[in-house]
Amino acid sequence: MSKMKVQDATKELSRRAAQLLGDVSAVRAAAEKALAEMHKAESGFLQQAEAVRLEEQRKAMEAHSKAYTMPDDAPEAAPAEAAQSAPAPSAAAPGAASPA
Repeated sequence: MSKMKVQDATKELSRRAAQLLGDVSAVRAAAEKALAEMHKAESGFLQQAEAVRLEEQRKAMEAHSKAYTMPDDAPEAAPAEAAQSAPAPSAAAPGAASPA
């Protein structure tokens, strides 16, 4: 090959390499942008999953604590029912003398 053809081929090769480098850089920038969007979406999904998990845990704790505690009105009702069903000792033996 003549010196002129080698120089022309080198220039053409250099031009195509620069064009290819520009295309690769554009693809890389698009890929990095897509990756950033995916990380953002992943973070959103993780936060949503964590919120759901915490809500389920809160509901489970509420159900758990209700299962092992007595309602507030139950202790007041139990002594009243016991007093009505059992007669008082002083009422059972009105003529008996009490030791004093």
